[in-house]
Amino acid sequence: MGQTINAAGVAAVQLLLLMYVDPLIYSFIPGSSYVVGLSLIMGFYVFGPVGILVGPLLTGITVTVIDIYSEYKEIVITHPSSGPGGGGGGGNTGVSGTPVHPLTSPRASTGSLPTLQTPELQRTVSAR
Repeated sequence: MGQTINAAGVAAVQLLLLMYVDPLIYSFIPGSSYVVGLSLIMGFYVFGPVGILVGPLLTGITVTVIDIYSEYKEIVITHPSSGPGGGGGGGNTGVSGTPVHPLTSPRASTGSLPTLQTPELQRTVSAR
């Protein structure tokens, strides 16, 4: 009889911890908790005890680089051009047709300074 009461007490404490403590801990973990857990386990597996720190660090750096690259791809405009420097009306491709960043490429056809050609960049600069 005493073991049944102890088992019920342990189950109640476990349930309370799962209901209140787990969400509190997960609120401090950025991103997906599954990715963090996997990076902890794989970091420990690959690098040993130091991997507990190195695994999530490498995962965080990788995710950040991917985010920066995806934002960069959205900023760079790729329009087909009729000639070098974007042709008569502009555009954002260089001589070889490769995309050129809108802030760093002067227009070859007009010789003017670079202009902000995307609404995101215009909002960013006007907010400053």
